[in-house]
Amino acid sequence: MIHIVTAENRHLYEKEMLEHHRIRYDIYVRENNWKNLKVEDGRESDQFDTEDAIYILAIEDGRVVGGSRFVPTIKPHLLSDVFPALADVRGVPRSPDIFEWTRLFAVADKRDRRGDSANITGQVLCGGLEFLLGEEAASFTIVTEAFWLARTHTWGWKLSPLGMPALIDGQWLVASIITVDFETLQATRRRYGIEGSVIVRHGITRPAVRHVA
Repeated sequence: MIHIVTAENRHLYEKEMLEHHRIRYDIYVRENNWKNLKVEDGRESDQFDTEDAIYILAIEDGRVVGGSRFVPTIKPHLLSDVFPALADVRGVPRSPDIFEWTRLFAVADKRDRRGDSANITGQVLCGGLEFLLGEEAASFTIVTEAFWLARTHTWGWKLSPLGMPALIDGQWLVASIITVDFETLQATRRRYGIEGSVIVRHGITRPAVRHVA
């Protein structure tokens, strides 16, 4: 199942959050060789791992096997503070109903099981979309490799680039904004063979982002 972790219930997931940051170190620092990341005691984090961040954790038999992170765009986030040039055409979207989606991962032994309802990546994607719908989000932004544009389009995701792709650290990256709606969730469920809700919300009683009048 996909567990939603916010500032409100993070105390219930202390062990799982430590495991999450250690997995991020294994993937992003050791496997992908990303530079300029904060590493402490075998855990990776960055300046956006704050009280405002929301995490979705795929937990299987007590083990974290996948996850990702959302940051409200009304707060500092990756696109606004690190890659604003990637939104040089349409600008950086900022609104209480727009989130940034980053750090999506699955552990090595749970990857490449396409079409299986146990596919962790599929569960994380569906869980993330469920979370966004529950928060009444209109859309989310993402910074990713340019080839994901065509791939997500075939899934039925409605996306618009925010600027031109740019070559950064040897990779062509692009920023996009993607619509959140029930049709997108259903299309993603069909692609991965997932039926029904996958999320768990222990100890959460309020919205992740308070709308400011």
